[in-house]
Amino acid sequence: MVKRWLSDASPALVVLGVLLAWDFATRFGLADPRYLSRPLDVAALVWNWTTSGFIVPHMVATFSEVGIGYVGGTLAGMAVAFLFFFVPRVAELCDPMVVLLNAAPRAILAPFAVLLFGIGLGSKVALVCLVVFTITLLSLYTGLKEVDRTIVDNARVMGARRVDLTRHVYIPAALVWVVSAMRISIGQAFTAAIVCELLGATEGLGWIIAAGQSAVKPDWIMAGLFFASVIVLMVDIVILAPLERRGSHWRVF
Repeated sequence: MVKRWLSDASPALVVLGVLLAWDFATRFGLADPRYLSRPLDVAALVWNWTTSGFIVPHMVATFSEVGIGYVGGTLAGMAVAFLFFFVPRVAELCDPMVVLLNAAPRAILAPFAVLLFGIGLGSKVALVCLVVFTITLLSLYTGLKEVDRTIVDNARVMGARRVDLTRHVYIPAALVWVVSAMRISIGQAFTAAIVCELLGATEGLGWIIAAGQSAVKPDWIMAGLFFASVIVLMVDIVILAPLERRGSHWRVF
């Protein structure tokens, strides 16, 4: 019973341990609270922003940027992955570009997005879309290539055409890989949006972090990171993790 309780409570215990270590470091001079703040100060600021409604428009702004780019990048990545799989010649021609795009650090692309699309919604959506597109494309394309050839050959022996294979084999396999890619890319999507907001924005969680940095307010920085982490965690727990569990029975390879 105790062992099971410790197993269930272990994530909370890890978080509690980190908070206690953080508080200990700032209280006993191991870290300067002027630059790291204290957990209680951050908690008070989070509560104040939540009750006053200050954080709402900023969360909505960042979530909108991520949502539009996330959906667009996922759909585009799926479409191109199927194109590469069914038309190998196109995949061969575009492979160097995809490898280069995947190798480029996401943060480096943020200044170009701001220069091209300005400090408004467009630059954040474009960068998020690009990040999610790359992850979805590579994950799904790899998954399609790893579909069990025995299943494909057996289906062809039974008279299945390409349309039938796509509907009954490749799409079910793709659902598993797409959801896995979505779980991986959600954090990257928020990172891309926030980095872009750091470079130029009038609202959003990245704007809050940038304002805290310029005014030397570490509690603002930590509170902004807290709200970003909460959004990512809630999206993963409420939407993506259940989707992955429900879609696991479609695995055909």
